Amino acid sequence: MTTSIIVPLSHASETERGKTTFVDTFPDGRQVIYCFRKQGQKFGGHYHKGDDPNRHPEILLLVTGKIRWETEDTAGRKMSTVVDASQGVPQKITVPRYMLHNGEALTNCVYVEVRDRPFDPHKSDTFGPDEFEKEKNK
Repeated sequence: MTTSIIVPLSHASETERGKTTFVDTFPDGRQVIYCFRKQGQKFGGHYHKGDDPNRHPEILLLVTGKIRWETEDTAGRKMSTVVDASQGVPQKITVPRYMLHNGEALTNCVYVEVRDRPFDPHKSDTFGPDEFEKEKNK
């Protein structure tokens, strides 16, 4: 090979939350998901049971921007913090299973999710707040 290969990433979706673009899956099965969120947009609002190995734990890398990050565990303990990558230092967020998590873009931001295997929408291991309340009451 005598030159670099430049390929635009495949565009997966665009919603009111912003654009999500997937990198083509690497030959070994790894996948990188780039998420672009507009200021004021909320994302997350769910938890994972750990059925998907990529969600046990879930790893997010905030590359640029600033977000408010809120979590709650099944014991009802809540945490809210501002995660700031706006000064050029990416931040790693590790979300354990059974942790309800929500983000809000305080500025336009980009975060990345790295997966060991491709995302399967039929086995997303993603559950909403109503299901989380049932887990808390077990």
